[in-house]
Amino acid sequence: MAKSKQTAEERMHAMKMLLDENLIHTDKIGSSSVFWALKSEATAQRLSALEKLRAHKSELECALNALKRELSERKCVSPEEVQRAEEMSRQLSELRKQVAEAASNDPIRINTMIKENQYARDAVIRWTDNICCIRQFMKQRFGVSEEEVNRRCGIPPGIDDLQKLGL
Repeated sequence: MAKSKQTAEERMHAMKMLLDENLIHTDKIGSSSVFWALKSEATAQRLSALEKLRAHKSELECALNALKRELSERKCVSPEEVQRAEEMSRQLSELRKQVAEAASNDPIRINTMIKENQYARDAVIRWTDNICCIRQFMKQRFGVSEEEVNRRCGIPPGIDDLQKLGL
């Protein structure tokens, strides 16, 4: 079997990784660096980490049990709390009604309604004027009376009088 050749750079990279993970130690002796590791030290590190993890696990289990107890206590709802929740929902519905009433008296909304009514009034006047113009045209052109035009076109009597229409 052929041996694989490692370059010095690859060896230095491997040593640096082992040093970063605290698996080996290094000492400088003169101009050379000595790398060493003790098997018992690695075992001691692993045991220490295991002990820390076990302690952390027991702390988490205690916290979990405390949370479970608190959850079971909170699941048991007292009648006073139910009554209080019902009262709060009644108050909420009353407040929503008050907000709806206040919104209907909003000055901005009232101004908008006034503008919309003015626009609608102008449109009614414009259409009424158009109807009167067409009725006058038919009267002059075809010699038909206004009542006959109103009857044939389905125009209600008194459409000319805007006072009657409430405008």
